[in-house]
Amino acid sequence: MFGLPQNLGGSFPIVIEYNIAFFVKIEFVLVGKTKDRRFAEIQDEYLKRVRHYYPARIRVVAEQRRTDTHQQASLDRREAKLIEEKLSSVDYVIVLDERGEQTTSRDLARFLREREEQSTASVVFILGGHQGLSREIRDRSDRVLSLSRMTLPHEMARVVLLEQVYRAATILRGVPYHK
Repeated sequence: MFGLPQNLGGSFPIVIEYNIAFFVKIEFVLVGKTKDRRFAEIQDEYLKRVRHYYPARIRVVAEQRRTDTHQQASLDRREAKLIEEKLSSVDYVIVLDERGEQTTSRDLARFLREREEQSTASVVFILGGHQGLSREIRDRSDRVLSLSRMTLPHEMARVVLLEQVYRAATILRGVPYHK
């Protein structure tokens, strides 16, 4: 805590104390739009809940349609470039990939607390489109996580990710959501 002098109209300044806490910014970089209205509504609800605890936003990158296998490499590079444009050099980047490490909700909460304690400016979760993510993006990441060993529909994976970040925030704040 520190105090700032405030002159509130009297002859001497009054010191008002402020609790200063560093909150990491949470960003979700998602490839492709959420097409199903029902998933979009749930996604928006969890984003709203996450924002109760962290500054947070979703950034959507246009999915590059792969109609021809000959186009695969160039479209992957283009999509990677679009994703990289959303990142800064100080971001802690987490890629969601089926081959990534599995973690618990409590471990995710501990991880977010560590990012706060280390004054990380922002944590960026990247969830690829139906075709996945390019090797360049996986290589750029600081960590690769898996939401499940099972294959999830892409739009459901978005909801699960947002819900887990919300759950982690409630664990850290002692809010009775996680059981």
